[in-house]
Amino acid sequence: MTTARDLVQKAHKKISVLGQGSTLTNEEINDGFDEMNAMIAQWSTDGALIFTETKETFSLSGATSYTIGSGQTFNTTLPRDIKAAYVSENGFDTPLSLMDNVEYAGISDKDLTGTPEKIYFDGNYPTGNIYIWPVGYSYTTLTMFTEKPLTSFSSLTTTFEMPLEYETAIIYNLAVRLAPDYEKEASQTVKTIAKDSLAAVSRQNKKNNNNKVAVDSAFLGSGTYDINTGQVR
Repeated sequence: MTTARDLVQKAHKKISVLGQGSTLTNEEINDGFDEMNAMIAQWSTDGALIFTETKETFSLSGATSYTIGSGQTFNTTLPRDIKAAYVSENGFDTPLSLMDNVEYAGISDKDLTGTPEKIYFDGNYPTGNIYIWPVGYSYTTLTMFTEKPLTSFSSLTTTFEMPLEYETAIIYNLAVRLAPDYEKEASQTVKTIAKDSLAAVSRQNKKNNNNKVAVDSAFLGSGTYDINTGQVR
């Protein structure tokens, strides 16, 4: 199984820092590891580079807003974005439209009680806030389809667990990023593969997103979705 250490070592080989039979110093391997995680964190800001869509359900309490993040009211990994959402009440699902801050600020009665129609996520870090309008009832549940940041490697022995197309993208793009640290410049071949492999990841994820939209379309249109019949009313 490929590990984080393997990826860092392969990246160094692409810029001729690590030769056959040689080893990296602890400082070099750790610097490469940190740079790789920084690169993955940067990729997480681009939705086209995120391959996972997470479906999660939370209970509402009738509050106007809920914190989301590790240890928060909605205790989960802080999402990058909400792609779709619906609420469930008495066996029926109702799709929610996504609001921005301007639309939410324009609501005069933010404490209005009723079946929720809209949702706003402020994207704050490290704790985000989700606003529901109308606020719903204590028996209302909220289901969200979200994009979560790519998971960084926790240690050098962490196993690579991403789609296979990410491995080439990580190795070659990391090589390009590491080269200046050794007063080098990656070869044009390495740069081309880095660019092409990252574009391939983006294209594949866009295909996956198109498939997800088709699956989730029942929750995106107007009307109420009946989970018992599978029809929109």
